[in-house]
Amino acid sequence: MGEITSFDIGMGFVMTGIAAVSTFTGAVTSLYFRGVNQRTLSLILGFAAGIMLYTAFMKLMPDAIGILSSQLDYRETKLISTLWFFVGIVLLHPLGYLLNIGKQKKANLYSESTRQDRHIATLVVLTITAHSFVEGLATFLSYLATPWVAIPLVMSIIVHNFPEGMTIGVLFNKISESMDRKKAIRYSIFASLFEPIGAVTAYFFILKYSTPVLTGILKALLSGLLVATALNELIPHSQCNGDRKISVQSIIFGMLIMGAVLLGGVYF
Repeated sequence: MGEITSFDIGMGFVMTGIAAVSTFTGAVTSLYFRGVNQRTLSLILGFAAGIMLYTAFMKLMPDAIGILSSQLDYRETKLISTLWFFVGIVLLHPLGYLLNIGKQKKANLYSESTRQDRHIATLVVLTITAHSFVEGLATFLSYLATPWVAIPLVMSIIVHNFPEGMTIGVLFNKISESMDRKKAIRYSIFASLFEPIGAVTAYFFILKYSTPVLTGILKALLSGLLVATALNELIPHSQCNGDRKISVQSIIFGMLIMGAVLLGGVYF
């Protein structure tokens, strides 16, 4: 990485800001859809699961292994990437447990179905927030390293952040009878802001103190968290709340869209 100018730093923040706006726009757009029925919810949850699975296995884990292999030998790379992938999977369970503790006082206010929808929506927000944070790190650092390579990366992030935001919006739209729309918008802002927060963290901490090994570990951990959210929360509820065939097709379609986005980032 050559000499970094204030212009480069400013543009790095601009890039992450644009990506954050994409997530927020997707969320706000879908918040104002008219009623969300079970069939639509099944499609949206499956689509989000497909995006998460493809991102985890075809983007984050290959990135993690590539980064770690540049610093460690083959065995260490396999061991560390596998270990932190499963740490990410296990991490979902304490997150869900903490959410349940926090909502016990309100448990009697909602039906079982509504409590389930609220639980899924909050976990999805946390997962997408973590994803946004890592993307903010990656976008900022990649722009400082090679601006022309970072631009297609940012474009691909913008394209797939919009449906991620829509997932947040649709889920909160589904439970809007028990949650004020303004609160739902605040949740989407929360998830969006972690993109620039990731960039700020990269500026103040990563540039000075981080190592490639830590970056690889972070990507492997996030990959496990995305897979756990898709398999444990999104896919089961997509199939039990709607048509199983629609669920499977939307999962495949989500993977196809994410694959096209990542492929487009390579060629354009």
